[in-house]
Amino acid sequence: MAFTAVLPPSSVSLLLSSILFLAVLIALLRRRRPLTTTHLRGPKSINIFGVLRVILAAKDHGLLFETWERKHGAVFQLPGLFGRKEVVLCDPKAIAHFYLKDTYTYRQTPVNRFAFEHFFGRNLLWAEADVHKRQRKVLSSAFSNAAIRIQTPVFFDSAHKLTASWDQTLQSVSSSDGVVIDVQQWMSRVSLDSIGIAGFSYDFGSLSGRSAQVVAAFETFGSSTRHIITDLAILLAPIFPWLIKLPGPRKTALENLATVISQIATDLLKDAKKDSEYGAASAGSDKSIMGALGPSRLRKCRRKRSWLRL
Repeated sequence: MAFTAVLPPSSVSLLLSSILFLAVLIALLRRRRPLTTTHLRGPKSINIFGVLRVILAAKDHGLLFETWERKHGAVFQLPGLFGRKEVVLCDPKAIAHFYLKDTYTYRQTPVNRFAFEHFFGRNLLWAEADVHKRQRKVLSSAFSNAAIRIQTPVFFDSAHKLTASWDQTLQSVSSSDGVVIDVQQWMSRVSLDSIGIAGFSYDFGSLSGRSAQVVAAFETFGSSTRHIITDLAILLAPIFPWLIKLPGPRKTALENLATVISQIATDLLKDAKKDSEYGAASAGSDKSIMGALGPSRLRKCRRKRSWLRL
């Protein structure tokens, strides 16, 4: 007597999905070619995810990597997903060499480029090789030695504002009570205000305690809670970059941050164009990066339009 086992549709779908996943995984692993490189020390792999789960669970990522640096040296490797290896550089000379050869010799990983394009578009962070070279050429006038020398007082001014805020905080409490200052948070404020003034002639006022939309977006992104979907996307994204599109708290916070930054940059660019086109008195006195780039780009656009009319 013959017996026939009938599986429910859900079990069949799960079985087929598992077989398909294993087939894709085996194909990807077979495509990997072993490379002969310098053997580097590093933490041992815990499971198929390497040490990615340890990094995700760490409260202070900087402290975790400093611990690994002290134990394994200034250049070490981290085990990643399914046996992948990631090299971490903590040596200044190695980092300088990396950035010197950046976008030509050393390329970004597919997941990094996918994430930059998805959240911020095809900008300077996404570009590589000749495309990156052309974009850097556009920005070269704003980052010359003379332009950087003009922006130096901006960073000194931010440092003075920082010390004034700390002095005020220390004076507001008694000597016996003491006070805890979150230096990392204050450094983020220094960076934000300095970039705003030097880049766009716009003071976000985060050092002064002013409430700004972009500050709130940064804080929301930094304090967003972990979610199982987000962790899953981060763990599997090196092989399946499209998982970055999965919804989650950090994805929502990052999209909100990108929207806020894009809106502010668009408004500031419109103001810079308006000042340059109408010959505003402030156009010549604007020494920011936007002020340096705006007139030159507008002159090129005008020359192009004149040539088209001819």
